[in-house]
Amino acid sequence: MAEEVRKQLPSLKDSLSYFTDESASTKVRGNIKLQLALEGIEQHAQNKGLSPDNILSLTLVITRGQFGDSTNSRLVKCLIPATTVPEEAAVRAISWICTNKPSKSVQAFLLRWLVLVYDLIDGKDKLHALYGVLFFFIQSDVLCPHVCHLLYLLTRKQDVRLFRVRPLLDLQTRVGAQPHLTGLLSLYKLYRPDLVNVPLNKTPRVFFKQTDKAWAALIRQVQLRNCPREERDQWLKTTQIPITNIFNDLDPTKEPLPKKAKLDCIPAIGYPGSLDQSSAAQSDKVPVQLIGSFEELLQNLDNLELPSQAAAVLRSQYLQHFVSCHPQQHVAHRIGYWLYRTLRQDLVDCPSASTKPRVEKLLKALINFTDFLQEGVPLCEMFLWEYLFTWNGLDHRPQILQLITRSRLHPFQRLNDYVLEPLRRLFFTSKVHCKCQILACLTELLRNCVSVEWARYKETQSNEEGTSSLSLFPVDSEMFPALQSIQELVLYVDRLCVVGLQQEDGHAMLMHYTLGFFELVTQLQRRFDLPLVHAPSAPIVYMAMFDTNALTVARICAIMCGFRQEVTSLKQKPPQEESCGFTSSSIRNFNNCILDICDALWRCKAFSSGKNEASIFKVPRALVKQTGIDSIGDSFSLYNHIALQGFAHTFLQKSLPSGTPITPRPRSRQSTLDRSSYLDFLTSQGLEGIQGFISSFIKVGKSSTPCSSAPSTASSTTTTGSRT
Repeated sequence: MAEEVRKQLPSLKDSLSYFTDESASTKVRGNIKLQLALEGIEQHAQNKGLSPDNILSLTLVITRGQFGDSTNSRLVKCLIPATTVPEEAAVRAISWICTNKPSKSVQAFLLRWLVLVYDLIDGKDKLHALYGVLFFFIQSDVLCPHVCHLLYLLTRKQDVRLFRVRPLLDLQTRVGAQPHLTGLLSLYKLYRPDLVNVPLNKTPRVFFKQTDKAWAALIRQVQLRNCPREERDQWLKTTQIPITNIFNDLDPTKEPLPKKAKLDCIPAIGYPGSLDQSSAAQSDKVPVQLIGSFEELLQNLDNLELPSQAAAVLRSQYLQHFVSCHPQQHVAHRIGYWLYRTLRQDLVDCPSASTKPRVEKLLKALINFTDFLQEGVPLCEMFLWEYLFTWNGLDHRPQILQLITRSRLHPFQRLNDYVLEPLRRLFFTSKVHCKCQILACLTELLRNCVSVEWARYKETQSNEEGTSSLSLFPVDSEMFPALQSIQELVLYVDRLCVVGLQQEDGHAMLMHYTLGFFELVTQLQRRFDLPLVHAPSAPIVYMAMFDTNALTVARICAIMCGFRQEVTSLKQKPPQEESCGFTSSSIRNFNNCILDICDALWRCKAFSSGKNEASIFKVPRALVKQTGIDSIGDSFSLYNHIALQGFAHTFLQKSLPSGTPITPRPRSRQSTLDRSSYLDFLTSQGLEGIQGFISSFIKVGKSSTPCSSAPSTASSTTTTGSRT
């Protein structure tokens, strides 16, 4: 039955002919022709979209006022562009609104449509010329939210005038601090802080929530089915206007790109032919579309006018250089708002498999932008906080984790609630590969905190205005113990690594990323001047020492040496008000680990538990006896450690006379000279961490036996495990 009705629907041409006929009946009830014409346009618009000519024709029908509100409302919802929206259609819609002939509901429908298709309008100059006309409608309670949203998108610096600020402030006094009014006033204050003297909250927030989610999703789906650049590229190929522009990464003279390459939601910068030359000539600003070389960019740096869509800077590294050299709060504010709105639409409100390619491209562009600026976008950070709670851990995982690494310094409780807790749930429910990705993310997050955010935080606290010159996206400064927050982050990752290694039975790849994290931790004081020292917890040290990978053993030895150097460096500096991790308890635990490793590698007493010796690995003596292995203390010596046996075999082959049988070396046959040569051999094989550990914590004497005294005895003549 549905197919029969579909077959009876008229074509798009016939449907449009019905509405363009001034003699057509406008009666709604019982008018079969009207209903069929409406359904025909709706079906075509929802499947293929309407061409610019069809949108203009349909706009003329709506603005003629021939049909009733119900019909006009349905026609407005049919204005789904297949490619672009002609600017003339937008101008006609606003002109009809100004007549006050349509009802408030139809006026609101048209304004909502203009907001939804704003990025697709092929020109903004004529639309911007109606700025003052649109501003008049803020007095309408019904239209005010939509008008403020459209004005927010259209506002330029020259639009901010005192005669516009005063009505907004009066309206805010009358109706209260509505989000749409606060958003427009915030933008005005960014442009002209001298005119807006009321305090506004600088905390990143979303002022204009999207209510037409289904309508917006339908427009995006239609755009994905069509080629949004065919007509524009064809026009540019036939025009005589030069198209050279250093800001565009796409050359319109080349062959059309594959369809997937055109699925791009980042606003286009535009080409010289898209400019209104008369308006450009009247202004003292130079549009970026007219910049043809880097020399011209330098010459017009102070008079450069950014595109109408500030988010277009994501397309060009030249523009990114410009916004970083000339930070403007209103530009940063608009970029952040556009990113939040777009990411929320595609990832939260209307996610689908068809939008994944364009979302991935947007995320990669955002990552490049944040890496270039060396800071995250506050509104994107807010989006991540919301998105992580519903994230399945699979969609765009590399990009999402990389964006997390650019998070700002926050109190640890907030960071834990919004970022670490969702990652922890994902960590313990995923396979080892995902665990490694999360550990790499947390390592880079710590690196960003100590190398970038720590300096930005200190500058913000020392600045009377509470802002930082190192940031393009300034936010209100917040007093909190930042050093303690970093320390708690390190402790959190330490505990996470312990449980993860136990869960994965010490997987080699997970151990690699764990040690990579602590290699960074042991450089905080010397490399980043951060008064924070932290040694890996005992379970990580012992699991690494028991590992069958020689590189793991060498790396944990190097990490222990690094911690000793950190403590020594901190002691040599004058006392500081803030310092974390440097306590007697942590030093005592570190010394116990050092003594245990010395007993295992050097003294060949891996599981001895004498009165004056460290209880290595805290293994009960009864459990050691149950193994039934004679001379179990030799099992983890330099020669007999399972991770080093292959190297020991190769060394003995080269050092012993030919024909000598190669057998495990008991401690009675391990002279100091022998082992020194063996350590040099291990260093030549890339295991320099072991020799560095021995040279740092063992004092080698002239005796030939390695176990004549305990390492904890300061007067020993052979080996001494020195305490930090």
